[in-house]
Amino acid sequence: MIFFSFEENQKWFVRYLDSFSTLEKEVVEIRHIPGEGIKYINGRYLAWNGEKMSVSDESGKILWERTFLMDDPRLVINDNLIGVFDRVGGEGVVINFNGQILTQIKENAQVFSLRPGKEGHIVHIKEVGRDLLKIYGVDGEHRENLIFTNNYPIDYSLEADGVKVTILELQDKGIGTKLVKYTSDGEEELYDLRDLVIIKVLSLGNDRLIVTEAGIYLEMNGQVVWGRELPLLKDVLVDGNEIYAIYGDNLRILNKEGKTIHEATFGIDYVKLHAHGKYIILAGEKDLLVFRHMEQIASHSFNWKIVDLQSQFNDLIVTTENGVNIVRIE
Repeated sequence: MIFFSFEENQKWFVRYLDSFSTLEKEVVEIRHIPGEGIKYINGRYLAWNGEKMSVSDESGKILWERTFLMDDPRLVINDNLIGVFDRVGGEGVVINFNGQILTQIKENAQVFSLRPGKEGHIVHIKEVGRDLLKIYGVDGEHRENLIFTNNYPIDYSLEADGVKVTILELQDKGIGTKLVKYTSDGEEELYDLRDLVIIKVLSLGNDRLIVTEAGIYLEMNGQVVWGRELPLLKDVLVDGNEIYAIYGDNLRILNKEGKTIHEATFGIDYVKLHAHGKYIILAGEKDLLVFRHMEQIASHSFNWKIVDLQSQFNDLIVTTENGVNIVRIE
């Protein structure tokens, strides 16, 4: 019996087993569900035409429908919850995928956005000279307001330990961003990057990878230990201790120390990365490129623009402007 105690040895063993079979794979379309404006979430298909919403199961059976009479309705999906809000009228509704209304919100102002969540919901209102984030519990009870003047909340999430807000600041010689956590005990500044705009923060083991509009930075124990400039950065994904980054028409794979371990340049413009089991998927406007162990093993093209990628077990769910495609890598 052979024991592999280190991650690199385990990866080597998987590559060794793969060497006995062909590396070439094929992306096979199993099923296509036609229709514009369809979204796939956890085995359910949501159709939305700007007024009427219907949710079906995988057999096509309609499970429930709702109609929203709003002046300017908008749809948002987050944390497996559906949010519908009226930007003009100020009304907001949060629904689960069983069709149950969980929360109803009514604002006496125009709503810029609604962020539903398992821990509660955030309503973003823009007023003259300030931005207002109103925090609601899952029961619809108003908890608190966060007010921003001379700076702008560009991303936010409500978590069990508080509200995290990415704030854009205008500075004398440019712009900067900081990530702040608001709790009942006050506020805590997590990151402050001058001349850079934080797009997102990813977990890399016990450390954090800060993604900006033009590069990535690894933070360990509260200190940025390395950074890499990646002009025209489009997407970043962490897979174990490997970092995948698409910038321009290039793919770069780095290890946790920031060293480049693989690079590739493509003639197709890929804009999104998606982890699908043991595969890394690159998605362009209509094209997919499949990697495993830093090697390209398959590609596929669709006739319609790709809108979203999701995974369910062995199935890769590709939503296009013309419907939902269920595909497998075989």
